[in-house]
This record gives sequence, C-alpha cells and structure tokens, in this order.
Amino acid sequence: MKNAAKDIFERVNSKGIKNIIVNEKEVFCVDFHGLFVDEAKGIFHEFILPLLDVAKQIMIITGRGMHSQNGKSILKEAVIEHLTFLNIKFKHVPNNDGAIFIFSDHF
Repeated sequence: MKNAAKDIFERVNSKGIKNIIVNEKEVFCVDFHGLFVDEAKGIFHEFILPLLDVAKQIMIITGRGMHSQNGKSILKEAVIEHLTFLNIKFKHVPNNDGAIFIFSDHF
C-alpha cells in the first residue's frame, strides 16, 4: 500500500513539485489528489516536512471532495487536523476550496 501511495503521488506530481506564482510570490505546490488519509500523512512527513526547512510556504492541493460520498473533502479535513496536531501554521487558499497553504516557523 505504501508503494501504491508513492506511485499515485509520483504520477500526480510527475513533473515534480511545481513552483507556482501566487500574489507575485513563488510557492511550492504539491498535489495530494488520489491519496487516502494515511497515505497523505506518510507523504507529508517524507516529502513536505523537509521542504518546510527551506520554503516560506507550500500549497497542498487536497481537492474539494467532489467525488466523495458526502461531497466534502475528507482529505482536506484530515490534513488540517494533522497540521493542527503538528502545530504547523496554515491558511485556506482564497477562492480555492481544495487547497491549503502551510508555513514554516523559520520565516
């Protein structure tokens, strides 16, 4: 299952972790589409946490939950809960219900 999560993550992020411009600032962007909660947490610890040491902010795309049974993003809620548990600063992306910005305490 761990290999499946990595395969999904690598396929969705096949062009690598993207740099995008948000409000005239360069931001790392990582897509968690297609991952289950536990898989996303593992990927978060393996790939995202190390990036926080060098990045001012990272955008995590979780999706809006359009394909879930209740139409709500289970993954986004779980990621927010996990960030809160880890005491990592975050905010919702304006005009995008399927993404979250996370911030490093080092900046």
